Amino acid sequence: MEDVGDEYSNELVSTSFFQRSSGQELFGMHDLVHDLAKYVSKGHCIILQDDSSKDAIANVHHASVRYLDSPMRYDSIITEATHLRTIFPLFSTSYRYLSNEVVNLVILNLRYLRVLSFHGCVTMKELSESIGELKHLRFLRLSHTRIERLPKSVSKLLVEMPRQMSKLKSLQTLTDYIAGKDNATNIGELRELSDLQGQLCLQNLENVAKASDASDAKLVDKKYLEALRLDWKGDDKDRKHDRDFATTWTATIPETLEIHGLNRVVNVGAEFYGFNSSNNSVRKPFASLRILSFSNMSAWKKWSSIEVEEGGEVFHKLQELRIINCDKLTTIDWPRKLPCLTKLIIKGSSVGIVSSFPRTPALLMLKLGKCEKLKLEELSQTVQSIKVGGCNGVESLMKILKKSQSGSHPNLQRLHIHNCSSPTTLPTGCLPSTLTQLKIKNFFVFKNVKTRISLSLVRPTSQPKISIFTSFPSDRWHAPNLSILVLHGCKKLKKLPEQMSNVLSSLKCLRISDCPELESFPESGLPSTLMELWLANCSKLIAQRMKWNLQTFQSLTSFTIVDEFGNVELFPEEGLLPTSLTVLWICGFPHPKRLEELKQLTSLKNLRIWRCPQLHDLPQQGFPTSLAYLDIQKCPILKERCQIDKGQDWNIISNIFRIDIDGDRIIGR
Repeated sequence: MEDVGDEYSNELVSTSFFQRSSGQELFGMHDLVHDLAKYVSKGHCIILQDDSSKDAIANVHHASVRYLDSPMRYDSIITEATHLRTIFPLFSTSYRYLSNEVVNLVILNLRYLRVLSFHGCVTMKELSESIGELKHLRFLRLSHTRIERLPKSVSKLLVEMPRQMSKLKSLQTLTDYIAGKDNATNIGELRELSDLQGQLCLQNLENVAKASDASDAKLVDKKYLEALRLDWKGDDKDRKHDRDFATTWTATIPETLEIHGLNRVVNVGAEFYGFNSSNNSVRKPFASLRILSFSNMSAWKKWSSIEVEEGGEVFHKLQELRIINCDKLTTIDWPRKLPCLTKLIIKGSSVGIVSSFPRTPALLMLKLGKCEKLKLEELSQTVQSIKVGGCNGVESLMKILKKSQSGSHPNLQRLHIHNCSSPTTLPTGCLPSTLTQLKIKNFFVFKNVKTRISLSLVRPTSQPKISIFTSFPSDRWHAPNLSILVLHGCKKLKKLPEQMSNVLSSLKCLRISDCPELESFPESGLPSTLMELWLANCSKLIAQRMKWNLQTFQSLTSFTIVDEFGNVELFPEEGLLPTSLTVLWICGFPHPKRLEELKQLTSLKNLRIWRCPQLHDLPQQGFPTSLAYLDIQKCPILKERCQIDKGQDWNIISNIFRIDIDGDRIIGR
């Protein structure tokens, strides 16, 4: 197909229909040909720009936008284009002045649209539900907009595939196929698409009437397919044929298989591996499978393995196994060995699995949710990252660490334990020296934290019983590999580690939030390696800010301060912050009315001012010339003063390269 396309392209170039752009791998239309095309398409196609008239667009079907200089121009011109089928921008800046209101009230009322592109419309934050009424729409592009969530009505635009997809015999990329109920849109339409490659998601498989339809799709012929996702929706019928359907392609599954939403399947057994009554043994099922994922199977209780022929292995190439939101699953008859498995992830509101884990000699990552029944028995020496939750899961992990020698897990770098309501002891002397991250989350009682460990992240919660955490142990507390320390919700914490600059000699990031009793930094100061400091809602500490001595920390480049409950009226005071700062984020100050002393921050490039409702004065001496980005959010008085050309503070900020106010780009790309 590509070869044929190349032949046509070369012929068009040879006849000067297209010309290569100088110095670029691009082609443009010859000027004469372009003029001819414009003449022939006159009345049907138009390029919208400032001099476009309403009359010129009245009966046009296809419009491209070069540039219009105001939202009113879009409104007045496009309102007349009631017959438009196509509208798209010529450049990434074409929609600079297209407002969200014009999009939702004018453009989305053009009921005959087939092609609609809002690419580069940075002012667009939301899409109206009326998008679902564009029943003729075939192409919608929303890239490089600020839309975070699509309206529910978008689902009306694609409820099933176009009919007779099987005629697209040269199709190579098809990310999703939505199975319909009739013969023209059912799963069998995939049978002729033998060139499909990459990823394919089959949706609405509850519409498949019988398992034999899966064979009609002929996935066995699609040798370039790498990933397959099977997706069921609804829960209103018997799912036996769905389970049969899911196992029809066992021998032809590509490298990735995802099964989602089989809500009535209780047992996954021999048929999943391609076993049937006429075939009493199976050799190397899932021969190429590297990633296997089950998710949202709410009734699934048991997963049975099978015996394979001598020399064969189940999942012998499997590298990643994910079981997500299958909370009733309790029994797994694992294969004897998973020789290539490097990631094992089991998550959900509760992990009910009671079966022991298989041998995983290559395991690097283990992530488990809240395990109230599962007990770990051993861990591979290759493991680098462990996340375990629930009392049984955490306690069994602690026992493994206690039994092990300090060098038993020489590759372990990250350890995260969470959601344990029973008293737990962190074993001393058993954590490897390679450990760089330790997360402790949602613990009611932690009996012992004084040990020589290489902390990277400590995050106690704000639950009542954690309030007993008042200070770090002073006895032999040492963390030479610490790079990030986060303290959150420690309501009674009063002191940071003594000699912090020595015991945390590699600290680069310190984040402290919701620690209202913390009064000061250590007398010896913070580590000289510190590059990022984040302080939020620590009223006593912030009240003592002039004692921080931060101006001496020339390694500090990023500083964030949040003070929603304090009484700060002026910030920052002279000499408070080091000149090395490149990023400053001021957030949640209810009382300050003005900012001062920013001019001396000669390296500052990025300034964010959020949720300061009383702030109305920017520094009259201006900002440092290095400042390239200013972001103002939810500061209503300041927003009014910073309006383009007419705001009282406009002259102070007009030379900044990029400015955002409440999510709108005021200056810059």
